[in-house]
Amino acid sequence: MFRILSLWWLLGSVAAHAAPLMVGYFHNWTGKSTEYIRLRDVPAVYNQINVAFAVPDPKGTGAMVFAPKKQPPEEFKRDIAYHQARGTRVLLSIGGGNHPVVLNSRKQGQAFARSLINLIEQYGFNGIDINLEKHSLVLDKGDTDFRRPTTPRVVHFIEGIRTVVNQYDQTFVLSASPETQFLTAGHKRYGGEFGGYLPVLHALRDVLDVVHMQYYNSGTQLVYDGREINEKGLIVTKGTPDFVVALTEMLILGFPVGLNPKNVFPGFGAEKIAIGLPATPRAASGGGYLTPAQLQAAMHYLLTGKPTYKTAYRLRQKGGHPKLAGLMTWSINWDASRDGGTKPYAFAHEAVRLWGQEFR
Repeated sequence: MFRILSLWWLLGSVAAHAAPLMVGYFHNWTGKSTEYIRLRDVPAVYNQINVAFAVPDPKGTGAMVFAPKKQPPEEFKRDIAYHQARGTRVLLSIGGGNHPVVLNSRKQGQAFARSLINLIEQYGFNGIDINLEKHSLVLDKGDTDFRRPTTPRVVHFIEGIRTVVNQYDQTFVLSASPETQFLTAGHKRYGGEFGGYLPVLHALRDVLDVVHMQYYNSGTQLVYDGREINEKGLIVTKGTPDFVVALTEMLILGFPVGLNPKNVFPGFGAEKIAIGLPATPRAASGGGYLTPAQLQAAMHYLLTGKPTYKTAYRLRQKGGHPKLAGLMTWSINWDASRDGGTKPYAFAHEAVRLWGQEFR
């Protein structure tokens, strides 16, 4: 399935990781189509587990709340420690599609930070994953500069995350999983619901470990190819190799914001970018699943700069991006299912085989 992932080794890429990142979201619930998995039973191939989700206190204080829904808290803590002992980092993911995080005041931002620090200390998480959706980061009218945001919910969120990060040393892990609408869609239009993650990621780029954008639940995207900047440029569609390749390079190398060549969002470099994909055909309700052949084609092009399929996108960097950080998937629980006729952990099994590892 992921035969091309072996290129990470062939091209000598280890970046900051002993192996390419394999990030998986862990459901803290039993779904209609997926079963709960005890945290300890998550395969070792996932070297970053994002526990979904800490959600806002319903009282509106700004604080975040979390508790294991299917395991006793003490057992859950032991399971986190179990994974950490074998080299897997376990993060607490905040927000999710059903729980917008909106911090309209500094008081709420402070409560937000205190609550996250308490949860990290209580359970022993390695860090925080930012998974804000819906109206969490919608920009106010007149907020036009991602370098100097003025929207209170954005400003206070940045301050809150800074407070949390500053509480810990450099081993603290911070990741983010934006939807395309709030990140790369800012190339065409910046403001309102478009590009709201840009000021957050820019303000936190010095402490961000990895950005694994959701290449799913997305509409078509106007991409920046390093040449023309206009609304009639190349449009890519989710569920295709070009969608993955073009948007990944935008995150690596940067792109003009709001079609303004003088207002460029700087790239993160390949070492901080992982590709977020559905584990199975039905894992993401809005689509975006790639077949094994499609993913192989996309990864080969990204890692080597040599396309093996008929592509409409020409990489801006010759030779590709061999230091790409890795993959993220929604989700571990979907990967464990037989959705679409897949075998349990088909996504993970192929990766393990190619990385020369075994389930432990």
